[in-house]
Amino acid sequence: MARPYGGLYAASKHSLEAISEALHYEVQPLGVRVVLIKPGQYGTRPRLRYLAGQDAHTIAGAYRQLEFEDYERAMRQTLDWWD
Repeated sequence: MARPYGGLYAASKHSLEAISEALHYEVQPLGVRVVLIKPGQYGTRPRLRYLAGQDAHTIAGAYRQLEFEDYERAMRQTLDWWD
């Protein structure tokens, strides 16, 4: 819903919805699901990032505990990603 003086905000939100819908149709044949979460109004929270899921907590913990080179090596091994 676009409110007076909120056109730019509404447009940015709609653009995310539109690209998510297009991506849904593009990757659905590959078995990839796209989910768009549209929360209602709520009070702004102070943190920049929120972790969702146990794997996110595990990865963040490893990032904090390991030297960057060790973290990168572990992520590459986990993701089987090599240059």
